[in-house]
Amino acid sequence: MEMKFDKSPKRDDTDFEAALNSLSQANSFVVFTLDEHNFMQVTGNVTSGFYIEYKTPAEHFCSVRKDLAFATVLKIITAFSQYNFEWKKTLRWTTLDGETDDLLSLFRNIAIVTSILTVISYFLYRYEAKWFVSFFKSYSIEPLNFVLLVCGVSAVTWIPTTYYEMMNENTSGVQRFRSGLLLLTGIGAFVVLFFKTLQTIWNMLF
Repeated sequence: MEMKFDKSPKRDDTDFEAALNSLSQANSFVVFTLDEHNFMQVTGNVTSGFYIEYKTPAEHFCSVRKDLAFATVLKIITAFSQYNFEWKKTLRWTTLDGETDDLLSLFRNIAIVTSILTVISYFLYRYEAKWFVSFFKSYSIEPLNFVLLVCGVSAVTWIPTTYYEMMNENTSGVQRFRSGLLLLTGIGAFVVLFFKTLQTIWNMLF
């Protein structure tokens, strides 16, 4: 099924609701077209949720989640039909090959890398790996300060990433629970880093 819009669309929500409700195994998707270069395709059904794909001359993305609520999809389609592209900010999107296109993804990747680096560097410091200690000593850097720095970067990137995911209405319950645990971990790491930094400054001054 395909619905086309002109420059002054006069369709109301009942048209969009009917289109979404028509989705079934026999009619697996519906395409909403602004013109030959801009379209939005919706797949799914009311029971299992919906999945959105959109294409413009410069972009071709799909929603990260494949279980979007009926009301969410309805709002997006309505905004799309009115040439209001603010709807792009309401969901997380990914390219068709799975590459996310948002700042959140960058923060998450930094957080993951620095978390792994924190664990590795802590154990190297804790068990006094000679090459690890000597490397930083050669640059007059305390190995523990490096560990704390990496831990701080990890905490600072995890906190906004997980908070955003928890507050996003499109985040599933499982993802929200996971984000909550990571948020607490990030806050805990930040608190530890803060007091360790104060202790280091105190030792340097006194």
